[in-house]
Amino acid sequence: MFADLGKYGLVGVLAALLHAFILLALSGLGFYLPLANLLALLSASIWSFVAHSRFSFKKQTGGRLFPRPWLALQLIVNVVLSILLPIALGAFARSLAATVLLVLTPTVVNYLVWNSAARHTARLHSLPKPDFVLPVRFHADDLGLAKFVNEAIFELFDRHQLDSASLMVSAPALEHALAGWRRRPQMELALHLVLTEGPPTAPVHLIPDLVDGKGNLCLGFGFLLMASVMPLSRSRRLFQQIGIEIQAQISKYKQLTGRTSFSLDGHQHVHLLPIVWRQLLRLPPSMRPTWIRTINEPWPPGLAYKFWLSALGHGGVVKSLVLKYLNSVITPVLATEQISTNGSFSGVLFTGRMAGAPLAACLKKLRQVSVSSASTPSLLLVHPAFIDGDRPSNLEVIDPSYHLSRRFYASPWRQREFESLACLIRK
Repeated sequence: MFADLGKYGLVGVLAALLHAFILLALSGLGFYLPLANLLALLSASIWSFVAHSRFSFKKQTGGRLFPRPWLALQLIVNVVLSILLPIALGAFARSLAATVLLVLTPTVVNYLVWNSAARHTARLHSLPKPDFVLPVRFHADDLGLAKFVNEAIFELFDRHQLDSASLMVSAPALEHALAGWRRRPQMELALHLVLTEGPPTAPVHLIPDLVDGKGNLCLGFGFLLMASVMPLSRSRRLFQQIGIEIQAQISKYKQLTGRTSFSLDGHQHVHLLPIVWRQLLRLPPSMRPTWIRTINEPWPPGLAYKFWLSALGHGGVVKSLVLKYLNSVITPVLATEQISTNGSFSGVLFTGRMAGAPLAACLKKLRQVSVSSASTPSLLLVHPAFIDGDRPSNLEVIDPSYHLSRRFYASPWRQREFESLACLIRK
């Protein structure tokens, strides 16, 4: 870990001096201190990214730049530090000692980040390229949400551009979805577990803590995440009601499809939350899924900065990091419980915008990633839909109880995802 520490120190000192110079200069000009610190940090970060790649860790990287996602990760960590540290220091923030602290804290953290980036780059370029193209399964979520979503999914399946979809068992266009699926028996289907919006499947009086005043599911991902880390004594009631709703959705799915064994994933990826998957593992064998989706998402190289900036702005990077951590918790549990899962995955970093260059880059990366022989093929997730100018807005067509999905599916990106996937060369 401490190899090339001298070179790192030299680059770090220069980055720290650059940070301090810009920070003091902007502060002297009257800039708001957190903003001045942020601008100084961004400048020092870009310098560090290039210098550490090509000088400090040249032995590991061969002079290549680190993959760009490492810059994004480093920026996220440092942006948080640059905002919180001045606030935490309060009245002492403009002292000399505080300036030293503002500079040195990110420097120490950055060493950990860049050292990890160097090792990742070395591994990336030492991996043997596969002699064959690894299989990738193309999958769409939200089947049943609306007819224009169903139609796009079925059209892509008919063009052999989609392999599977996830069914929402209480969604408004459920019957339309089932009719289309029954005409396509080769289409793989999974249960799309919904806990954050729309009407529940279980009777409302059995799950009062999961619904709002209108009787719709209303607990967001963040709330369920917080509930997952609470002591069971405080979350037991919620935990039990989640179990009731899960069993109701599984029972309905099996009844509708006639399947005795089934696969499962989650709307907004709620199935990765401990409070949810712990209930899944408590189910009797006849109700337990045989396959659960995991989010082991590699970051694709070679994309222009504008795509990464878009992923940052729309929350894809942060979402990916959170789900990566949750994924690292559930994956060994699934192996122990002998529940199958996919080898690798793409679709969170650029969620909602899997079109054009990001779609092609993610597919290329998935084809290069080695997967365990015990895993199913890697999975590429999309959310296609038709945008038709001759009918009402998609925002108006979707049931208002699906408040999280309404704006998502009103976006023109749904049509762009459909078009990109329709013309993509898979082989």
